[in-house]
Amino acid sequence: MKYYNMVIALAAIVFFSACDDEDEGGEMDMPGTVTLMFDNVAGDADLVLEADASTNYNLTNALDQAFNVDLLGYYISEIKLTGMEGTADYADEVVYSAEEPLGFYLVEETVDGISGHMITLKDVPMGHYTSVTFTLGVSMDYLSEGAQGGALSESNGYVWSWNSGYIGYKLEGAAEHGAASEHHGRQNEAASLAYHLGGEGEDFSNIKTITLDLGTHVMISSASTSMVTITSDVLKALTGETDIDFTTLATAHAPAQCQPIGNNLMSAFAVESVENDAESTHEHE
Repeated sequence: MKYYNMVIALAAIVFFSACDDEDEGGEMDMPGTVTLMFDNVAGDADLVLEADASTNYNLTNALDQAFNVDLLGYYISEIKLTGMEGTADYADEVVYSAEEPLGFYLVEETVDGISGHMITLKDVPMGHYTSVTFTLGVSMDYLSEGAQGGALSESNGYVWSWNSGYIGYKLEGAAEHGAASEHHGRQNEAASLAYHLGGEGEDFSNIKTITLDLGTHVMISSASTSMVTITSDVLKALTGETDIDFTTLATAHAPAQCQPIGNNLMSAFAVESVENDAESTHEHE
């Protein structure tokens, strides 16, 4: 009887230990969340917007031309996280639907504030991730499915009336000097700036796929949260492969006109920091 009781006791210990391990394992296997925060900047400073038609030109491009911005907006879609060896890649769910489109995010900043700049990726599996990839704009592949709602609603002002597709990147403001006057042989006192990028041509696309190295790892453990801050630099949108000259290109709407800015945008986004729960890791300061 003594030995029988001892066997029962040992069996009970093994049973409850197994239950504890199962509970702990289940808890450890819970996915986490990753928030992408898009921060609009102008060089090393935060982007400060001016009111529409303001004559306060607080920015300078690579050609030393003064200008300001009163609206900046862009679509982020098809977000993916690349896992390091042993961690599968993560892809944000994309649903192109009139009822409830998923995976399309409109980041927009005006003088009244910024909206849509905090994008939360849910159910990210445990593991380490080394880079983030996203589409800047909305792929032309989705356009055959008709009008959409939510972030893709026409009421947001990012659907062309004269061309198919979405404006993937919109930058508006004013330059201190525009094109030379034909009548007076001098520069105009001011010129409106309006760059509406999207669409594609036979050998180019303004809908860009951008991959950013995190410089460190997004580390997802049991139900953890991480934040990646990504800067969007308006000055780099106007320089890089092509220095945009406001006296010759103050507005651009057609896809071919926008191509130089589209190419510049490949270098306009950068990872500023990665924070894993309470631990903050800055790799790009």
